[in-house]
Amino acid sequence: MEIVSLPQATNRFDNLLNTLQEGNPITITRKNRNVAILISPLDFQLLGGEKYLLEQRTKYLEQNRTELKTDLEAIQEEAEKNGLTQEILNDIINDTK
Repeated sequence: MEIVSLPQATNRFDNLLNTLQEGNPITITRKNRNVAILISPLDFQLLGGEKYLLEQRTKYLEQNRTELKTDLEAIQEEAEKNGLTQEILNDIINDTK
């Protein structure tokens, strides 16, 4: 595995892409610390990267759905406390009064 500093990676980006296409991963360092590993799309697939990303997106969407449902229930409860019923809401939406 090739190891390059961030400035080297910036200056040699085109060459590094060729290295990746050949199937060789690259470690990028900043201030002598590893900060990234670049891999080819094939390696990413073989490591299950796409599946992992889909799982993470699913978790994120589920969490947001749960939070949104909780928020909507709180809004509905507050509206009902203030006298806004479904019937009144329908009248407002349909502009029947």
